[in-house]
Amino acid sequence: MLTSYYYPFLQDGVFAENFMDYEHAIVKFEDGIGTLFCNGCGIIIAEGTQHEDREHYCTMCMSGNCKAKFKDGN
Repeated sequence: MLTSYYYPFLQDGVFAENFMDYEHAIVKFEDGIGTLFCNGCGIIIAEGTQHEDREHYCTMCMSGNCKAKFKDGN
């Protein structure tokens, strides 16, 4: 299971109280922006400061036609 964590203060001094730990969604934070990844193949779905904690899939994964896969070790 992948979980994303955050620090109370980000490197640029932006307070990160609105960020949360994600149990189901794959979200990675960099410079105060959270990047949401597809749970099936790992492509970027959205960027923002908050995302719903559920599994997210790209349209190709949802249709069953996605050829992309997570790289080993991710």
